[in-house]
Amino acid sequence: MEDQATRLPSALLQIGVLNCRAANRFHYFGGVIKIIELTYGWFFVTSIINFLAWNYCMRIAEHSSDDMEKRRKTTALAYIALIVLGVVHILALHGLYLRIRPLLLPYLIIYGSFIPIGLSSLFYAFTNLLPCAQLNPKEKETWPDKCKDLSNNNYLILAVIFLPSIFAWTYFKECYNNMLTRLPGKTLLSRFVTLQYSRFASTLVVAQHNDEKLDPLTLNAVTAGKKIGGDLTVLVAGANAEKIAQLAAKIPDVKSVIFAQDDKLANQLPERVSQVVLAVQKQLNFSHVVAGASAFGRGIIPRVGANLGSSPISDVTIIHDESTFTRPTYAGNAIAKVKSTAPVKLMTVRGTAFEPSPAEGGNAKVEKAPSLEIQSDSSEFLGQELSKSERPELASAKIVVSADKLGAAVGASRAAVDAGYVPNDMQVGQTGKIVAPELYIAVGISGAIQHLAGMKDSKVIVAINKDKDAPIFQVADFGLEADLFKAIPEMTAELSK
Repeated sequence: MEDQATRLPSALLQIGVLNCRAANRFHYFGGVIKIIELTYGWFFVTSIINFLAWNYCMRIAEHSSDDMEKRRKTTALAYIALIVLGVVHILALHGLYLRIRPLLLPYLIIYGSFIPIGLSSLFYAFTNLLPCAQLNPKEKETWPDKCKDLSNNNYLILAVIFLPSIFAWTYFKECYNNMLTRLPGKTLLSRFVTLQYSRFASTLVVAQHNDEKLDPLTLNAVTAGKKIGGDLTVLVAGANAEKIAQLAAKIPDVKSVIFAQDDKLANQLPERVSQVVLAVQKQLNFSHVVAGASAFGRGIIPRVGANLGSSPISDVTIIHDESTFTRPTYAGNAIAKVKSTAPVKLMTVRGTAFEPSPAEGGNAKVEKAPSLEIQSDSSEFLGQELSKSERPELASAKIVVSADKLGAAVGASRAAVDAGYVPNDMQVGQTGKIVAPELYIAVGISGAIQHLAGMKDSKVIVAINKDKDAPIFQVADFGLEADLFKAIPEMTAELSK
């Protein structure tokens, strides 16, 4: 025992150094300051110290069979230390848990289990069962009289009591190894962490509207939020926000709707709406903030990210899990699968990639956003010019024609807009509108990369072009190699029949 006691401080020192080094290399938080990493490493150090100290006390108890009272007191002290450590760690981690809860959840589960384990084991320590159970059954004749009358059932109960403790120790080691290497990987632990994280995930969807009705893109963003999992909250900010909030409350699977009503929010300036998003986020601490990939969403999410120190993910088309997403890049010519390690994940989602959620059938609670004095000095609304059309709105139309036929929504390429043939709001493409109608007819459009990025998710694509090598034919379901000035009159005549 003396030799073991001599080696213990040296072993603890080495463990502490290793854990601090691991903490220095630990970049799961992705940009969180080093002091947090060192603090987290300190938690690991104290954990291992506690386990070793507990084991040390138990070994002392094992070698003091001649003094049952000393055995009981030593064992009791070990379990009291276990209980205290569980309470202290849970209290110490509570503040960090609110920000990085997915990572700390297994840690809290372990220490939360220490409290009942310690209490139950403490009970058995004071009722003589635990000290007696540590004696060697083969030497029963040497046992104290008070231990000889214990039944085997009591030993079975004791074994059941210790099973959670064994599991906690094993789980702790696996948790530590996986966090430093490949979390989330293909282990039972990582799947458990992912499951727990999805239960605690919460998503804030920033609603887009015109103070009269919700924009259809909001319904697509809600569908994306559902795929993340967890509670879903919709934020409505505007001069007539309470009315819009009542509409948002009818969306199925939305748990709550928060509205911020202020005349300063009348025109949805991103500099002002982002202030509301920040105030709500700081109060309720959502794990995800989602907006549609429109001019509205692209103006708000980066501003929120700059204030939270979190890098946004734009134009998300697939949600694999709560931290892994797919988005197009290089004008849609490449698809990137990205993983966010930020504590708060901010993203814009491409509306055409997600089916719109039903607008009716829900009954979410509606509540007011925290009071906030909106700063309006940095920007001023001067005016807005909107083109009026009897046709369907381009982004939500079921049929889009890149020529004025069929009585459908009309879109155009960048070249047609630049030439002055059509207004800018008809432009389809990377710098225009993203569409995904049931039918898309491209007439006389070659299919530049930027244009394809805005329409290639259409259900059926029909292309008419005299250039057989035009890129539009690569994505078209049906193609006609013809001069549009000859083909369109014939097509019009057929449609008129």
